[in-house]
Amino acid sequence: SDSAGVQIARNPPLPPRIDTLRPPAVRIGSADAGASAEYSFDYVSDVGALPDGRLVVIDNRGSRVALFDSTGRWVRDLGRSGGGPGEYRTPLSLHWSGDTLLVWDMIQRRFSAWLGDSLAGMITLSIPRRPARLALAGSAVILERETGQQTDPAPAEGRIERIELAGADTTPRVLVGPYPVPEYGWELPDPATGNGMMVNPPTFSARPRWTVGRGSLVWTSGAEPRIEIRD
Repeated sequence: SDSAGVQIARNPPLPPRIDTLRPPAVRIGSADAGASAEYSFDYVSDVGALPDGRLVVIDNRGSRVALFDSTGRWVRDLGRSGGGPGEYRTPLSLHWSGDTLLVWDMIQRRFSAWLGDSLAGMITLSIPRRPARLALAGSAVILERETGQQTDPAPAEGRIERIELAGADTTPRVLVGPYPVPEYGWELPDPATGNGMMVNPPTFSARPRWTVGRGSLVWTSGAEPRIEIRD
């Protein structure tokens, strides 16, 4: 103890810990120039595992959804680039509804539903703007949308909405918002130098965070220190 009677605990220094990383059990893809197209990716935006151990990989820039077996061997592509049934412009994320795999295409604002290796249908969201983020919640989709960005003259604000995927009423129902959001930055050329100039730089730290689970929406404000849970 010190002079004030406060007990002091001194721990001896621990030896340095050295961890040996194990090599991956499966490796998919290659940076080699001679790699076949099936194993080459431009930008992987999402990856998921099917119940039987097979893997699904979204190559966003390649407009491709690739299926591999559990050993990393390419099986087939689910759909292809295009605008027809089972085709994508910008596939972005994978979602699950029971045994059905839903591939979200941001540009076309629609889900392609795959049951096993077969296309089971498509679900298009009738919304004017692409959502910043979305998640499935039972028979509904929860999405975050923003206004007032780039060429939109409205005030910059956001809202989280619920849209039923089944049934006659697909009108968006506002769960949270509107709330202020930072404006995105975009680049304008300087007429004198020709160089790019960023205006309205974004402050992404002010964006709200949210997640969906167990029938509830958990949302935290980007501007105030609070968390809200909503049914």
